[in-house]
Amino acid sequence: MTEIGVKRSCECNNKSGHVTKLDVQDFLFNEQISSLDWLSGLSSLKYLGLSGVDLSGVGANWLHAVNTLPSLVELHLDHCKLKTLPTSLPLVNLTSLFVLDLSYNRFSSFIPQWLVNLTSLIKLDLRFNYFQDTIPFDFVNLRNLRVLYLSGNPDITGQLPSFLGNLCKLKTLDLSLNNFCGTIEGFLGNASACLNKSLESLYLSFNNLLGKVPDSLGRIGSLRYLHLEYNSFWGSIPASIGSLSSLQD
Repeated sequence: MTEIGVKRSCECNNKSGHVTKLDVQDFLFNEQISSLDWLSGLSSLKYLGLSGVDLSGVGANWLHAVNTLPSLVELHLDHCKLKTLPTSLPLVNLTSLFVLDLSYNRFSSFIPQWLVNLTSLIKLDLRFNYFQDTIPFDFVNLRNLRVLYLSGNPDITGQLPSFLGNLCKLKTLDLSLNNFCGTIEGFLGNASACLNKSLESLYLSFNNLLGKVPDSLGRIGSLRYLHLEYNSFWGSIPASIGSLSSLQD
Protein backbone atom coordinates (compact mmCIF):
# COMPACT_ATOMS: atom_id res chain seq x y z
CA MET A 1 0.00 0.00 0.00
CA THR A 2 1.50 3.30 -1.05
CA GLU A 3 -0.16 6.69 -0.72
CA ILE A 4 0.97 10.25 -0.08
CA GLY A 5 2.29 10.37 3.46
CA VAL A 6 2.00 6.61 3.98
CA LYS A 7 4.73 4.06 3.56
CA ARG A 8 4.61 0.34 4.23
CA SER A 9 7.46 -2.11 3.79
CA CYS A 10 8.46 -5.43 5.22
CA GLU A 11 11.52 -7.55 4.47
CA CYS A 12 12.31 -11.11 5.48
CA ASN A 13 15.49 -13.09 5.77
CA ASN A 14 15.49 -15.39 2.76
CA LYS A 15 16.88 -18.36 4.66
CA SER A 16 14.77 -18.32 7.79
CA GLY A 17 11.72 -16.30 6.74
CA HIS A 18 12.11 -14.14 9.85
CA VAL A 19 11.18 -10.47 9.51
CA THR A 20 14.28 -8.26 9.58
CA LYS A 21 12.76 -4.93 8.50
CA LEU A 22 9.41 -3.38 9.37
CA ASP A 23 8.79 0.14 8.10
CA VAL A 24 5.37 1.70 8.69
CA GLN A 25 5.39 5.47 8.13
CA ASP A 26 2.12 7.29 8.60
CA PHE A 27 1.96 11.08 8.35
CA LEU A 28 -1.44 11.20 6.68
CA PHE A 29 -3.92 9.07 8.64
CA ASN A 30 -2.04 9.08 11.96
CA GLU A 31 -3.05 5.56 12.86
CA GLN A 32 -3.07 4.74 16.56
CA ILE A 33 -1.47 1.65 18.09
CA SER A 34 -2.37 0.85 21.68
CA SER A 35 0.24 -1.85 22.32
CA LEU A 36 3.67 -2.89 21.08
CA ASP A 37 3.75 -6.24 22.87
CA TRP A 38 3.68 -8.01 19.49
CA LEU A 39 7.24 -6.84 18.88
CA SER A 40 8.57 -9.58 21.16
CA GLY A 41 7.73 -12.10 18.43
CA LEU A 42 10.03 -10.35 15.94
CA SER A 43 13.36 -11.15 17.55
CA SER A 44 15.23 -11.00 14.21
CA LEU A 45 14.14 -7.43 13.52
CA LYS A 46 17.02 -5.13 12.53
CA TYR A 47 15.06 -2.10 11.30
CA LEU A 48 11.90 -0.71 12.90
CA GLY A 49 10.28 2.43 11.53
CA LEU A 50 7.00 3.71 12.97
CA SER A 51 7.42 7.37 12.02
CA GLY A 52 4.17 9.30 12.33
CA VAL A 53 2.23 6.45 13.93
CA ASP A 54 0.25 7.56 17.00
CA LEU A 55 1.76 5.73 19.99
CA SER A 56 0.25 8.00 22.64
CA GLY A 57 -1.83 5.10 23.98
CA VAL A 58 1.17 2.82 24.53
CA GLY A 59 2.50 4.76 27.53
CA ALA A 60 5.90 3.89 28.99
CA ASN A 61 5.66 0.31 27.74
CA TRP A 62 7.04 1.28 24.32
CA LEU A 63 10.61 1.23 25.58
CA HIS A 64 10.34 -2.19 27.23
CA ALA A 65 8.75 -3.60 24.05
CA VAL A 66 11.53 -2.23 21.84
CA ASN A 67 14.16 -3.45 24.30
CA THR A 68 13.16 -7.05 23.50
CA LEU A 69 14.80 -6.70 20.06
CA PRO A 70 18.51 -7.48 20.59
CA SER A 71 19.37 -7.39 16.85
CA LEU A 72 17.91 -3.94 16.22
CA VAL A 73 20.20 -1.64 14.22
CA GLU A 74 17.84 1.23 13.32
CA LEU A 75 14.88 2.57 15.30
CA HIS A 76 12.69 5.42 14.03
CA LEU A 77 9.96 6.60 16.41
CA ASP A 78 9.76 10.25 15.38
CA HIS A 79 6.45 12.17 15.34
CA CYS A 80 4.78 9.40 17.38
CA LYS A 81 3.14 11.56 20.08
CA LEU A 82 5.16 9.83 22.77
CA LYS A 83 5.08 11.61 26.12
CA THR A 84 6.75 9.13 28.46
CA LEU A 85 10.45 8.29 28.33
CA PRO A 86 11.52 6.05 31.24
CA THR A 87 14.65 7.37 32.90
CA SER A 88 15.90 3.91 33.86
CA LEU A 89 16.30 0.66 31.97
CA PRO A 90 17.74 -2.14 34.16
CA LEU A 91 18.96 -4.23 31.22
CA VAL A 92 19.81 -2.55 27.92
CA ASN A 93 19.50 -4.95 24.97
CA LEU A 94 19.86 -2.28 22.31
CA THR A 95 23.64 -2.34 22.23
CA SER A 96 23.71 -3.03 18.45
CA LEU A 97 21.72 0.12 17.66
CA PHE A 98 23.37 2.39 15.08
CA VAL A 99 20.53 4.87 14.50
CA LEU A 100 18.02 6.14 17.08
CA ASP A 101 15.43 8.74 16.08
CA LEU A 102 13.04 9.91 18.81
CA SER A 103 12.56 13.41 17.43
CA TYR A 104 9.36 15.45 17.51
CA ASN A 105 7.73 13.82 20.51
CA ARG A 106 7.09 15.61 23.81
CA PHE A 107 8.83 13.89 26.67
CA SER A 108 9.31 16.98 28.88
CA SER A 109 11.78 15.06 31.05
CA PHE A 110 15.50 14.74 31.66
CA ILE A 111 17.63 13.05 29.01
CA PRO A 112 17.71 9.46 30.31
CA GLN A 113 20.97 8.03 31.56
CA TRP A 114 20.50 4.66 29.81
CA LEU A 115 21.14 6.36 26.46
CA VAL A 116 24.86 6.49 27.21
CA ASN A 117 24.96 2.67 27.16
CA LEU A 118 24.14 2.65 23.44
CA THR A 119 27.79 2.91 22.55
CA SER A 120 27.35 1.68 18.95
CA LEU A 121 25.23 4.71 18.04
CA ILE A 122 26.28 6.58 14.92
CA LYS A 123 23.25 8.87 14.70
CA LEU A 124 21.15 10.15 17.61
CA ASP A 125 18.18 12.43 16.90
CA LEU A 126 16.45 13.98 19.94
CA ARG A 127 15.09 17.16 18.35
CA PHE A 128 12.00 18.94 19.68
CA ASN A 129 11.29 16.80 22.72
CA TYR A 130 11.32 19.53 25.40
CA PHE A 131 14.05 17.86 27.38
CA GLN A 132 15.10 19.63 30.58
CA ASP A 133 18.24 20.54 32.49
CA THR A 134 21.56 19.60 30.84
CA ILE A 135 23.19 17.04 28.58
CA PRO A 136 24.59 14.19 30.73
CA PHE A 137 28.37 14.19 30.97
CA ASP A 138 28.39 10.46 30.19
CA PHE A 139 27.58 11.31 26.58
CA VAL A 140 31.38 11.16 26.20
CA ASN A 141 30.89 7.36 26.12
CA LEU A 142 29.17 7.64 22.72
CA ARG A 143 32.51 7.53 20.93
CA ASN A 144 31.07 6.36 17.61
CA LEU A 145 28.61 9.25 17.20
CA ARG A 146 28.78 10.99 13.86
CA VAL A 147 25.48 12.90 14.01
CA LEU A 148 23.90 14.43 17.13
CA TYR A 149 20.68 16.43 16.82
CA LEU A 150 19.52 18.08 20.04
CA SER A 151 17.85 21.25 18.76
CA GLY A 152 14.43 22.52 19.82
CA ASN A 153 14.73 21.75 23.53
CA PRO A 154 14.43 25.23 25.10
CA ASP A 155 14.52 23.89 28.66
CA ILE A 156 18.09 22.63 28.18
CA THR A 157 20.22 25.30 29.83
CA GLY A 158 23.69 26.07 31.12
CA GLN A 159 27.04 26.35 29.42
CA LEU A 160 27.76 24.60 26.16
CA PRO A 161 28.93 21.08 27.09
CA SER A 162 32.66 21.22 26.38
CA PHE A 163 32.97 17.44 26.80
CA LEU A 164 31.29 16.98 23.41
CA GLY A 165 34.61 18.10 21.97
CA ASN A 166 35.94 14.65 22.86
CA LEU A 167 33.65 12.88 20.37
CA CYS A 168 36.30 12.45 17.70
CA LYS A 169 34.03 11.02 14.98
CA LEU A 170 31.37 13.73 15.22
CA LYS A 171 30.50 15.29 11.86
CA THR A 172 27.22 17.09 12.64
CA LEU A 173 26.36 18.79 15.94
CA ASP A 174 23.06 20.66 16.19
CA LEU A 175 22.42 22.44 19.51
CA SER A 176 20.30 25.25 18.11
CA LEU A 177 16.98 26.48 19.51
CA ASN A 178 17.93 25.66 23.09
CA ASN A 179 18.74 27.89 26.04
CA PHE A 180 22.51 27.60 26.31
CA CYS A 181 24.26 30.64 27.77
CA GLY A 182 27.75 31.98 28.30
CA THR A 183 30.54 32.03 25.74
CA ILE A 184 31.63 29.43 23.22
CA GLU A 185 35.31 29.83 24.07
CA GLY A 186 35.36 26.92 26.51
CA PHE A 187 33.53 24.63 24.14
CA LEU A 188 35.86 25.34 21.24
CA GLY A 189 38.92 25.44 23.44
CA ASN A 190 38.24 21.89 24.65
CA ALA A 191 37.71 20.54 21.16
CA SER A 192 40.30 17.86 20.58
CA ALA A 193 42.52 17.78 17.54
CA CYS A 194 40.53 14.88 16.09
CA LEU A 195 37.26 16.84 16.24
CA ASN A 196 38.93 19.75 14.51
CA LYS A 197 39.44 17.38 11.57
CA SER A 198 36.03 15.70 11.58
CA LEU A 199 33.33 18.29 12.40
CA GLU A 200 31.57 19.46 9.24
CA SER A 201 28.35 21.06 10.54
CA LEU A 202 27.96 23.15 13.71
CA TYR A 203 24.62 24.73 14.55
CA LEU A 204 24.45 26.95 17.65
CA SER A 205 21.81 29.47 16.52
CA PHE A 206 18.88 30.66 18.64
CA ASN A 207 20.50 30.35 22.06
CA ASN A 208 21.63 32.93 24.64
CA LEU A 209 25.32 32.76 23.80
CA LEU A 210 27.40 35.92 24.14
CA GLY A 211 30.92 37.32 24.00
CA LYS A 212 33.32 37.43 21.10
CA VAL A 213 33.52 34.76 18.44
CA PRO A 214 36.92 33.28 19.32
CA ASP A 215 39.91 32.79 17.03
CA SER A 216 39.89 29.09 17.95
CA LEU A 217 36.96 28.65 15.58
CA GLY A 218 39.47 28.71 12.75
CA ARG A 219 41.03 25.47 13.96
CA ILE A 220 38.03 23.40 12.86
CA GLY A 221 39.36 23.07 9.34
CA SER A 222 36.73 20.54 8.23
CA LEU A 223 33.77 22.90 8.82
CA ARG A 224 31.36 23.25 5.91
CA TYR A 225 28.31 24.67 7.69
CA LEU A 226 28.43 27.15 10.58
CA HIS A 227 25.33 28.79 12.06
CA LEU A 228 25.69 31.22 14.97
CA GLU A 229 22.75 33.55 14.28
CA TYR A 230 20.32 34.86 16.91
CA ASN A 231 22.70 35.00 19.84
CA SER A 232 24.34 38.01 21.51
CA PHE A 233 27.87 37.98 20.17
CA TRP A 234 29.82 41.20 19.89
CA GLY A 235 33.09 42.42 18.45
CA SER A 236 34.64 41.78 15.07
CA ILE A 237 34.63 38.60 13.04
CA PRO A 238 37.90 36.78 13.79
CA ALA A 239 40.36 36.64 10.94
CA SER A 240 40.79 32.90 11.58
CA ILE A 241 37.48 32.25 9.82
CA GLY A 242 39.44 32.91 6.65
CA SER A 243 41.27 29.66 7.34
CA LEU A 244 38.08 27.61 6.97
CA SER A 245 38.68 26.70 3.36
CA SER A 246 35.86 24.13 3.25
CA LEU A 247 33.20 26.54 4.52
CA GLN A 248 30.11 26.70 2.29
CA ASP A 249 27.46 28.33 4.47
